[in-house]
Amino acid sequence: MRLVAPASPFASGPFNSGCRVLRRLGIEPLVEREEFSREGFLAGNDRSRVFRLVGALQERQSSAAWCIRGGYGSARLLDLLRPEPAGYHAKVLVGFSDATALLLAFSRPGGFVTFHGPVVTQLGRLPRGALQWLRRLLFDPRVPGRVPLGRLKTLVGGRTRGFLYGGNLSILASLVGTEFLPSLAGAILFIEDT
Repeated sequence: MRLVAPASPFASGPFNSGCRVLRRLGIEPLVEREEFSREGFLAGNDRSRVFRLVGALQERQSSAAWCIRGGYGSARLLDLLRPEPAGYHAKVLVGFSDATALLLAFSRPGGFVTFHGPVVTQLGRLPRGALQWLRRLLFDPRVPGRVPLGRLKTLVGGRTRGFLYGGNLSILASLVGTEFLPSLAGAILFIEDT
C-alpha cells in the first residue's frame, strides 16, 4: 500500500498511529521520504506532489495508493495530471474530503477503483467495527454487506442501482463543468460536508 500526501502536510503522531492500524490489518505501508515535505500549507509544491502521486500510480509493487491526509491542495494537481488510466498500474485510490478531486478524476470508466474512505491520519481513531468493514471492503471480492450508517439516517427508503459517486460538496461544486467530474447521469450521489 503506497501512502501519498497530495494535499496538506500531516502530523507524525496520527500518521504513525494510522500506519500501526494498517499493519494490524495486514497491510504494509510504503511511504517515500518526500511525502513528509512541507511547503507552507501544502505537503510540497504542486509539481512535487504530482510527481509523487504519478509515481505511486505507476509503480507495480503496490495495489493501492492511500491518501495520508486531506486539507487542501488536491484539486490544484488536476491540470498537471493525466487521469486516463493508460500508463498507470491498476490499483485502488483511497481518500476523502480534499481528495474528492482525485477520486472523481480517476473514477471514470476504465480507470481506478476509488474508495471514499478514511485517510491514514484518521485510522487510529476509527472504531473497531469500521476497521473490520474497511478490511472486508479492501480484501474480500464479495460485497461486504450493508454500509454502516452510524448517525446518518435514510431520508427515502427503497432500493436502487447505479455507480456510486460523491465526496466533499465544495470540491464537487468546484469540478462542475470540468473534464474531471464524471457524468452523474444514473449515478447515486452522496455528499460529505460539515
